[in-house]
Amino acid sequence: MSRPKRVPQVRLRTPKFRSEAEEADWWDAHPEVITKAFERAYGKKAVKRSIQGRLNRASKPTGKR
Repeated sequence: MSRPKRVPQVRLRTPKFRSEAEEADWWDAHPEVITKAFERAYGKKAVKRSIQGRLNRASKPTGKR
């Protein structure tokens, strides 16, 4: 029996938001915040592999129309 993977926790500092829309706009304008958090939690190589894999899958045609 394998042990479940432990998800590292990383604290993020974000401003206080008045609405969900304001928060969404902030996250859209600051994608580097979440990228750096993933890098701290999993390491730069893991994040780079994950992003590259997603880009490769997104560029392949699925055959569905």
